[in-house]
Amino acid sequence: VIKVNSFELQSRLGVKTREPRWAIAYKFPAHQGTTVIKDIIPSVGRTGVVTPVAIFEPVRIGGVTVSRSTLHNWDEVRRKDIRIGDTVVVERAGEVIPHVVMVVKGKRTGKEVVPEIPEKCPVCGSQVVREEGEVAVRCIGLNCPAQVKERIRHFASRAAMDIEGLGEKNVELLYSHGLVKSFVDIYKLKKEDLLRLPRFAEKSAENLIQAIERSKKTTLAKFLFAIGILYVGEYTAKVLAKHFRRLEDLYHIRPDKLMDIPQIGPKIARSVALFFNDEKNLATLEELKSLDLEIENPDYEEQKGPLPLEGLTFVITGTLPRPRKEIEQQIESLGGHVASAVSKKTDYLIVGEEPGSKLQKAISLGVKRITYDEFLKLIEQGGQHENR
Repeated sequence: VIKVNSFELQSRLGVKTREPRWAIAYKFPAHQGTTVIKDIIPSVGRTGVVTPVAIFEPVRIGGVTVSRSTLHNWDEVRRKDIRIGDTVVVERAGEVIPHVVMVVKGKRTGKEVVPEIPEKCPVCGSQVVREEGEVAVRCIGLNCPAQVKERIRHFASRAAMDIEGLGEKNVELLYSHGLVKSFVDIYKLKKEDLLRLPRFAEKSAENLIQAIERSKKTTLAKFLFAIGILYVGEYTAKVLAKHFRRLEDLYHIRPDKLMDIPQIGPKIARSVALFFNDEKNLATLEELKSLDLEIENPDYEEQKGPLPLEGLTFVITGTLPRPRKEIEQQIESLGGHVASAVSKKTDYLIVGEEPGSKLQKAISLGVKRITYDEFLKLIEQGGQHENR
């Protein structure tokens, strides 16, 4: 990164939509390598999505040996025409994640094999389905081991329950020995259970038990993210926590009640309602609570009638009189939503000095453009702008 070496000049130059004007990042071309795909195998994630994974001859890229890469989805495999036996160019995207860039079609021999989308789950044998409008194909097996292990790993991840020491290898170990088959089993683990397993000694077993104990005190937002409801990421979990004081307030929720929340669309509403109307899911949640989980909710906001920006979506471009993060927080605290890009769903583009390409996009889509002062006036008027 090359920067202007003066705080005064940095202040005068200011910032653009996404980056400062006083600095520029020079990115070296990603390291690449050529290898041969030996196989394309299906891998099952926590939500049942069956993802194609390329297994190739080990190749050294940027000082690291890689031998596999996700191909993202089966449509992508078709689009790039990737076949078993193909010679491909692989790079490490962001110098971290292996990524198949292209097929070297000039090296094809005619013996390459087009991979087939599996009809059955490779792990549990259940049917694989593809819902209309989605690129993902999913295993619908309720007790699919691959999904169970991935759900447990997700539950324990840092952004969720944050159980240090319960990563992929230990989840596999605990699952294969029958000690952890669900979220509930995590909180029933005892130190002596761990000491009977390979990989665990006195100290490592004690550390994991302590990490599990620490995780019992969490927030509703983190817990909702942890339990792995389809389409509920960190952001949506926080939105739900803002609108529901307690976990129990979501039990037997109707989709239309969820749709009253501006940031929740029909797909998410259906998924959340389906989860919280399933008696088996509710029984699991109650059992978790009985194991001394303390779920606090610092995100809850008492609803005092409609907020001035309720249901409005904003995008910001250019330099404004206040830090952008501060303005975004103000919008969200008043019921609005801040998006990173302009779309047909955008209600207002707040335009500052020297706006970026978002302005042209807003003009082409007919999105209302307002200045910072007009934004403040909009708040005073309760979200009703004269040109809206």
